[in-house]
Amino acid sequence: MLADRFAGAAQGRVPDGAGRPAPRVLISGAAHGVGAACARLLAQRGADLVLSDIDGAALSRLASELGCSGWFCDVASESSVEIFARRLAREGHPLDVLVNAAGPAYVRSLGMLRLSAALLPCLSRGERGSQIVNVASATQSSAQGGGFRYASSREAFARLSLALGDQLRSRGIMVQTVFTDPRRASEERVAAEIADGIDGFFPPITDAIGNCPPPSRRSA
Repeated sequence: MLADRFAGAAQGRVPDGAGRPAPRVLISGAAHGVGAACARLLAQRGADLVLSDIDGAALSRLASELGCSGWFCDVASESSVEIFARRLAREGHPLDVLVNAAGPAYVRSLGMLRLSAALLPCLSRGERGSQIVNVASATQSSAQGGGFRYASSREAFARLSLALGDQLRSRGIMVQTVFTDPRRASEERVAAEIADGIDGFFPPITDAIGNCPPPSRRSA
């Protein structure tokens, strides 16, 4: 059975300038790519990070580098997601932001829905409202999907993310969708766009990236 592994020391929630605890942000797929770039940028901006990934070794290195917690989670495995969600819920702390960036192609779509659903109890506790940022894979394409061509497409990812936003609006959870294109924008620039798009937790530090479709916002 897949089990979660602790890969870093827990980081305390440091108050922001208004005396509120720093936002707690969970990033899936955090060990590589856009997920890792988001983790590094949000750590610099004072977020209380929880990282997850299927690559335990890379996750452990990044969690140690940033001084945050890191947990093994395979979003393609329902049992792994359930174990991860239960472990996180036992901490009793709310999540302010969930960044879904784990898995390639259709696994990204599956993981986005599976992890968002499992973590709803934690997300629903946020005093400032909670947010989910769904980041499409750079390889999100029907050509990459094998037997799951439509499920692997950007259109399917966008529709699923939009439906998730419709479902969660009444809970006070805003859902955003971000598409990436490594040919036009670096991972660091996409991470900056994502950080700027997390409303109410971080002040903007960069303009929207014209080469990437802007996030579609779903307001509660």
